[in-house]
Amino acid sequence: MTGTWAENHFDPGEDGNLWEGENRADFTWLGADQGPYESRYVLETNEEENDYSDLIQVIDELNNNTLAALPASLSPLFDVDTWLRHHAARIALVSLDSYEVPGHDYYLYRRDDQERFVHIPWDENMAFGSFTLGIQPPPGGFENMSAL
Repeated sequence: MTGTWAENHFDPGEDGNLWEGENRADFTWLGADQGPYESRYVLETNEEENDYSDLIQVIDELNNNTLAALPASLSPLFDVDTWLRHHAARIALVSLDSYEVPGHDYYLYRRDDQERFVHIPWDENMAFGSFTLGIQPPPGGFENMSAL
């Protein structure tokens, strides 16, 4: 998947690591060992190498650095501008598939040419409040809630 997708969006020959955020992939620091991360982040490429060290480094920076130091420590590791733009739009559109609660259904890709992570928008079908979280609509539906 990465070869075709990355070559269409980045430079030819791009062969970075692609992770899919699964349940509870919320950037919580779980220690330096990769084992605890494997159930939360699925490595979709370069499975033979099975190397989570770059992902763990970003999670470490996010959790174990001072707020003042984050801009300088994250920008070499992460495409912060793209990440923030996507998440601003995601929040405005009320899309719940993200690294935030519940922490699932997103992709991270570490570009070889920049040695930085980029966020890949995916599965935006839960936007515009199209989710119910198991809540049954009131009589007449959610659109008639103003009458209640």
